[in-house]
Amino acid sequence: MKSKFLTIAILIMAFTFSSFAQTDKEIDAIVKDIKAKYADVNKNVKKATMKNWVVEEEYEGGEKYISEDADYYYFNNIMIKMHYGAGGGDYSSESEFYYDNGKLFFFFEKSDITLTDQKEIRCYFKDGKMIKYIYNEINNGKKKPQKDIKMNSKDFKNQQVEVLNKEKELLDSQNKAK
Repeated sequence: MKSKFLTIAILIMAFTFSSFAQTDKEIDAIVKDIKAKYADVNKNVKKATMKNWVVEEEYEGGEKYISEDADYYYFNNIMIKMHYGAGGGDYSSESEFYYDNGKLFFFFEKSDITLTDQKEIRCYFKDGKMIKYIYNEINNGKKKPQKDIKMNSKDFKNQQVEVLNKEKELLDSQNKAK
């Protein structure tokens, strides 16, 4: 009796998971659409209205050494892109959030950790959920192989939470932009 129940439970879980899971081909097709939307947003940014918010600036000896700011781009009164930049010393980071009808569809982040070490993150979203996460690293000027982080991994889930939290924080601050 217990083995029948366990078998049925496993079959239900497998069916439920497979109905929500997307194949690599489906994800590739969605990513292709996202790349086209990305190109459209970047065309429209040139015609967009921009609002800027200086998050933080710190000075030492009269010189700025830490800076953070956010730019919000609106096309036809709808936000299409949000850019966040931070830097100080040898470190700098830029994050870009891309929107279609108010929904996040792509996130890109580039961090210069030192003069020769960098990392790039690309996250693709559909219906509020991250569907693909790509990580690139450059150490001592040498590009390492691109990592396509698996959807069921802890890194994938943590990155999704991190991106959505950063997005929420910046969206909540949007009313401070001028």
